[in-house]
Amino acid sequence: MISFAAKNLSAERMRLAISVGGVALAVMLIVLLRGLFVAYENKVSGYFERIPAQVWVMQQGTADFFHSYSIVPDSERDRIAGIPGVAAVYPYLARQVGFMLHDQQSLLYLVGFDPSAPVTGPARMVSGSAQPSEDGIIVDEVFARKHGVHLGEELVVNGTTLHVTGISNGGDMVMFQYGYVSIPTARRVLGMPDVDNALLVQLAPEADARDVGTRIAAFSPRLLVRDTAAVVAVNQRVITDSFLPVITVLLVIGFAVGVAVIGLTIYSAVLEKRREYGVIKALGARADQLVVVIATQAMLAAIIGYAVGIGLAMAARAAAARWVPAFVSQIVPADLLWIAGATAAMAVLASAIPLLRIARIDPAEVFRS
Repeated sequence: MISFAAKNLSAERMRLAISVGGVALAVMLIVLLRGLFVAYENKVSGYFERIPAQVWVMQQGTADFFHSYSIVPDSERDRIAGIPGVAAVYPYLARQVGFMLHDQQSLLYLVGFDPSAPVTGPARMVSGSAQPSEDGIIVDEVFARKHGVHLGEELVVNGTTLHVTGISNGGDMVMFQYGYVSIPTARRVLGMPDVDNALLVQLAPEADARDVGTRIAAFSPRLLVRDTAAVVAVNQRVITDSFLPVITVLLVIGFAVGVAVIGLTIYSAVLEKRREYGVIKALGARADQLVVVIATQAMLAAIIGYAVGIGLAMAARAAAARWVPAFVSQIVPADLLWIAGATAAMAVLASAIPLLRIARIDPAEVFRS
């Protein structure tokens, strides 16, 4: 029965190509969309997770750092530094800024950092210096590629001329990229001479984070204290709440396309060969044997389509990364496993209508002219 199913499926090569191609495109869509979501989520969390601070102090009522604004007096640094168990306190100055570049509106998430203690600085340098001068700026390589920016180029941000002294990696948020300047430069460009967006608290090894947080919150009801895990979770929620529903709808559409393509292909094959199925029934074939034939055809189309789809997804990701710098899609093995399961589910669902058709085939059709 299995060999009969394989022969039926391959008898019409064009039909087989359409079936496999439809499944492959559906699989490619699902893989890329899932990879896009994973990449977004990891990029948002990655920057905050690598900052070596256990406690974040910000303005009460602050949600995430991308859609809300926090102001904390810089004078609070000295008060917090005096709490037992606090090893160091660093200012966090960061804000999205818009400016004209090559006659186009551009965006950078500008961050101030201390080159001697670069806790909020770039993850990795690609070229140039990791220590920007007073009028220097480090931009992410995706921003540089997208806008054709090179070392030494001038960027006029909020009326301040900055020279690109370095290009870094790891600061791409897809919709915008990070830029890094020294803290004095950030205060000047962002207009924040004596305030910070947050304070980053490093604790001594023996310190209790909850106790330190309670002491900090007691200073003022206007201060909000969070640990790094909470900061990551809040900022990731920007992606999960706004982006995940859209991705989910598109994944369902991709799945439905795969089911429809396999189902239509197998159904048309059943209609075309109903006489052969009638002969098989007349010769005494059991219903479960016919189920195996149809299910095998659908599963073969799904397996081949899955393999082709994974290859197309890898090729599409490589091509997109080359031609569209901001495109990201992170494919992980665990996702490939559940997508394989989803592809098998496509085959099972697609078999339903053809199986109903076969169940209604009358062996007497063999004798009809």
